[in-house]
Amino acid sequence: MELYIEWRGDLLIREDGFHIADNIILSELVYLDLRPVFDHIKKNEATLQECGRILKETGTYCLKTLTGGHEDLIYKICESRRFRDIRVREYEDIFSEDQEIQFAAAEFEIDAGRSYVAFRGTDNTIIGWKEDFMMSFTEIPSQKYAAQYLQRIMRPFRKYYVGGHSKGGNLAMYSCAMLPEKKRNKILHIFSNDGPGFSPEVLPAEKLEPYGDRLTKLLPAFAVIGRIFENSIGEKHIVRCDDNTLMAHDLIYWRILGKDEEAAESFEPVSEWMTTSIDEWVEKISYEERRLFVEDMFSALMAGGASTVQEVTGKGFIRVVSAAATSSPTSKKLILDLASEAIAAGRKKDDKNGDHA
Repeated sequence: MELYIEWRGDLLIREDGFHIADNIILSELVYLDLRPVFDHIKKNEATLQECGRILKETGTYCLKTLTGGHEDLIYKICESRRFRDIRVREYEDIFSEDQEIQFAAAEFEIDAGRSYVAFRGTDNTIIGWKEDFMMSFTEIPSQKYAAQYLQRIMRPFRKYYVGGHSKGGNLAMYSCAMLPEKKRNKILHIFSNDGPGFSPEVLPAEKLEPYGDRLTKLLPAFAVIGRIFENSIGEKHIVRCDDNTLMAHDLIYWRILGKDEEAAESFEPVSEWMTTSIDEWVEKISYEERRLFVEDMFSALMAGGASTVQEVTGKGFIRVVSAAATSSPTSKKLILDLASEAIAAGRKKDDKNGDHA
């Protein structure tokens, strides 16, 4: 991202066109917690330059990705000529454990006639991760909110790019699929950045067919999340990343080459293995078994009072393994495979941090 800002940061989007790289950056910016900005200015819109300045002055910067941080890069984006005058409108941020929803979205007004509507992906909350798993058997609350949000914010004489990362990519596709036919021509393009697809029980693939080549799916070479419930609609790009573990899911690690992503030739072998494990789980157990497994696993995770992924201790993982032990053999295999890879990714991240210490 930083190289792209150095190379294209002095050119406005209306001068240079909207690129895949711009989609990646705006999908990252929607992870910013902007509630302090709008509470401070008492208005419902602000430029990205204003957002960055207020977050810096008030000390309220928070990037709600799994790892967070990257203040210098995010401030640099907000201060660049390319992005600083983009107006952030219709910012919405909803979290409820009772309703099991983690949802956030914003409209980035690019110029007089175009906007990018960005849906935030899964943050570090356990509820957010539970929603991801619930997609395997039901429509989730965030999908309903996303469909309502997109229709509500649409204005006459304006066209829209719609996108997001992780769950946000799924919400981008879902919200566009739910649009009335007369509004579909207002969609310039849909971007799903490593976002999962849809269980047939939730959204049949044909719902996205009207968008055809207006849908682009970007997947890191080590892709897991975005390969769940894959379908053949739209174009698919495999992105080279600076990390070859589950951490490659984080947009920060995606390599940008020129105006677009740096392409990889194929998926990593471990990504193929994990995708196969998840596909087997989905195919071999019933709708009801999926529901019970997700409820058992996340009840176990939250049993100790944890609300974020970082708060889950070693005992929390033991509870998850215990919950898996009473599940079907396919469910047991899935959770143990994912847990082992998550631990490996965490160790690799710690090793990298140690190298810089």
